[in-house]
Amino acid sequence: MKVLTINVWSGLDYNGTFKMGEYETLEVREARFRSLVAQIEQLSPDIIFVQEANPVGKYAAKLASSLSMDEIHQVVNAGFKVGSLGIPSNMSEGIAILVKPELSLQKTGTWKLSGPKGVHSDLLSVHFSEVVLALACRIETEGQEIVLVNVHLVAAPRIPVDMTTLLDDLSSKGELTKAGQKEGVDQWHRREEGRMEEVKKLTTKLKSACSGVPCIVAGDFNAEPGSAEIRFFEEQSGFIDVLGGFGDSPENDGAPFTWDVDRNANTSVSASTRDARGNVRKGFDYIAAVVGDRNRRLDYIFLGKGFSRKDVLHSEVVLDEKVEGVQPSDHFGVFAEIGLPDLEGR
Repeated sequence: MKVLTINVWSGLDYNGTFKMGEYETLEVREARFRSLVAQIEQLSPDIIFVQEANPVGKYAAKLASSLSMDEIHQVVNAGFKVGSLGIPSNMSEGIAILVKPELSLQKTGTWKLSGPKGVHSDLLSVHFSEVVLALACRIETEGQEIVLVNVHLVAAPRIPVDMTTLLDDLSSKGELTKAGQKEGVDQWHRREEGRMEEVKKLTTKLKSACSGVPCIVAGDFNAEPGSAEIRFFEEQSGFIDVLGGFGDSPENDGAPFTWDVDRNANTSVSASTRDARGNVRKGFDYIAAVVGDRNRRLDYIFLGKGFSRKDVLHSEVVLDEKVEGVQPSDHFGVFAEIGLPDLEGR
């Protein structure tokens, strides 16, 4: 079975009330979509986990139609909307799972990992701050049920060891006020702590959902191999990273990167201290732009109970080429060919 995960990049800067800033034209966005489809077709995956699709309903349907697959999706961050009308007018971002029709896709639930109470659906969205949801479903192959879970955890680059020196340098250059530094660092710590809480909730949910059933969890964890969050998840869940053996620590030079500032031009907008409208970023957004301009892996496919390391027949970082002169996203994808679990033999 072939499995792929990809953060397809919304192209938004997440600044604005009535409308978020956009980094690209519709023509470029469509070219990125064609680049994505062309490269996915070469891989011919049975299962695709998609994050940051926007608008998620239309995007998931279009991608599924292009690839002759079935899909389920979940609106995550959309603000206040009735149908497609509301604010922010250009954001209805979410996650999706696509599978080949013969796998009998069935949505089983949505898990809130962080964020306030609210409504998150295609028909109605009501919330005014960031939310993190996981999307769960079941498939069936050769008489065996498998649970699939898609996640996109909160973003915050790893705090560098020379953070104090970095902040002092920004302050001396007049690029960030002391108040901006404090606000930024405080928010940074809140986001890191929040991501760990998300991982803990995910781990707890998986123990119930995957009881006696093989499970695959994939997505953008926004955490590097060797980070506290990934170590906790692997130790507490027992799940296997299909790219395991690479990146036992965040500094591992042999790690395959899914966020590659050297090879992916789309990452440059996140490293800019100005947003899509040209305004200077503030606080956390400014510091994250400066610190986040480096290579790292953020995306994973994890195999749970019923799978073993020997079931990983092949794994690699993919979707890293240009088609029509554009790359499909600011992330690269993770792809794996896995053997089906043999529960009776274990």
